Amino acid sequence: MKTQVIRVEPFDDVLSVGDKMAWTQAQRIILILPSRRAPRFSQLDWVRLERRAQALGAQLAVVSRRSDIAHLCLEAGIPVFRSVEAARKERWRRSNPVSRPFRLASHLQTLKHQRQDLRTALVSRVPQPMPWGLRLVVFLLGFVAVLVLMALLVPSATLEIELPKRLQMAEIPVRLSPQVQIVQVQGVFPCREVNTEIESQHDEIASGSASWPDTYARAEVVLENLTEVSQIIPKGTIFVAPEPEPVRFEALESAVLPAGVGQKTTLAVTAVTPGSKGNVPTGAIREVEGTLGTTVRVYNAEPAQGGSDRIVTVVSQRDVARARQRLLDIQYREATNELQARISPEEELITSTIQLQKVLEEKTFPAIGEPASIFKTVVRGRYSGCVVKKSDVQVFVRTILDARMPPGYQALDEDVQVAWLGQGSIESREFSLTIKANRWLIPATQVDRITRTLVGQPVTRAETVLGALWKGVKIETIRLFPSWWGRFPFLPWRIHITLK
Repeated sequence: MKTQVIRVEPFDDVLSVGDKMAWTQAQRIILILPSRRAPRFSQLDWVRLERRAQALGAQLAVVSRRSDIAHLCLEAGIPVFRSVEAARKERWRRSNPVSRPFRLASHLQTLKHQRQDLRTALVSRVPQPMPWGLRLVVFLLGFVAVLVLMALLVPSATLEIELPKRLQMAEIPVRLSPQVQIVQVQGVFPCREVNTEIESQHDEIASGSASWPDTYARAEVVLENLTEVSQIIPKGTIFVAPEPEPVRFEALESAVLPAGVGQKTTLAVTAVTPGSKGNVPTGAIREVEGTLGTTVRVYNAEPAQGGSDRIVTVVSQRDVARARQRLLDIQYREATNELQARISPEEELITSTIQLQKVLEEKTFPAIGEPASIFKTVVRGRYSGCVVKKSDVQVFVRTILDARMPPGYQALDEDVQVAWLGQGSIESREFSLTIKANRWLIPATQVDRITRTLVGQPVTRAETVLGALWKGVKIETIRLFPSWWGRFPFLPWRIHITLK
C-alpha cells in the first residue's frame, strides 16, 4: 500500500497541512511533527485533519514523541507512532473514542506496577560498605597522589644568570638619502626630511663703548640787514655752519633788525644737536635757512662753545654676533625638540643632520652703535633634519655585527646600541655619517640545556653544576616558590631563566 510522508513545519496551520494532504495520491499519509516548536493543534484541528484524510480516501497517522500531541491525536482517533519505521511496519489501528478511557486506565495501572518493581530492584541492590582497612588504603593512596602532584606542579624557580660577556663594536659608514625607498647593501638608508620654523629672542649685555653727544654748544651771531626795511627774526630761526660738516643752530629768542643796509644786531643761538661737533670756530656760522637768507647776512664773531661728548656703553658688532650665536644655539635645541615631537615612535631623528636652512628674520633692539646696557636680539629661522626608521637601522646593524661575530658567541639582546657619529656632510641632498654600534656577546648556550641541567638539583649546588659546563658563570639571584623548597622543580617548564 502506497504511503506518503509529509513533514509539518513549525509555521504550518490546519489549512496548509490540509493542502499538503490534498496533493498526495497515496492510501496512507504520515504526518511528521517536529519535536521542538511543533504547531499547536487543538483536538478539533486533529478531527478536521482526520476527516480531510477520509474525504481523500486515505488513512492518517502521526509521528511524534510528545505526549500531549499523542493524547490529542488518540482522542481524535488518529494512530500515533514514535518513528516512521514503526509507522510503516505496524498495523494502523484506529482508536475508538468510546473505549479510550478504559485503555488509558489500563495503561496507568501498568505504569504503576512498573514503578513499584523498579523501586524494589533498587532497594535490593544497595552496595555493601567497604571494609575500614581498604578505605584507609584508598585514602592514603589518594593523599600521596595529591602530594606528588603538588611536588611536581607547585614549585617554581626564577634565576638570573650572568655569563661572561664580551663587547662587540663596529663603526659603519652610511649615507642617508630621501631618494631611495629601501635599505641598500652599500649602507644607504631611506630618510624623510622634516622642517620647522623657530622664532627666539635673547637678551644680552652690551659691552661696546663710544663717544656720545652730551651738552649743546652755544654762540652769539651778528645779523646784518641787506635791505632798506627792517627785518623780523623769529624765535627758532635756523642758522648753519656749512663746513666741514653742516651744524645747525637755532635762535633762542626773536629779534628785530633795524631798517637800512648795514644795520646790525646780535642774537644768541644754540646747536640743534648736542655734542662737541657744535663747537665751530669764528665765522663758521654764515648761512640762514628760509627766505631770510636773501635779506640778512649772519656770522659769529666768537667761536661756539659748551658742546661736549661723554663715553657711554653701546651695542657693538661683536655683541650682536655673540648674541646671535647664543640664540642660534638655543634655536637648535628648540628645533630638535620640535622635530622630535613631530615624528612617530617607530622613527629616529638624526640630530647631526639638523641644519639652519635660512634666516627668515633678524632684528636687534637697540641697533648697533646705539647706547644701551642691555639689548635684545630676535631671530626667526627655518630648520630641517632627516628621520629614519629604527627597524631599518637595527636590521642593517645586526646583519653587519652577525657577520663579524666571533665563533662560539651569541648576542645577549636583540637590540643594538646605536650612536650616530660626525656632523652630517650633505652632498646632493645625501648625508654621509658613521654609525657606531655595540652590543654584548655571551658564550653560545641554550636556555633549555641550562634548565635540563638544573632539574631536581639542590639549590646549593646550582653554581657548581653550571660552572662545570661554562666557566665564569655567576648566579645573581634565585627565587623559589615556596621559599623553603630546597630543590629546583622537577618539571623544566617551571624553571624560568634570565641571562645577563
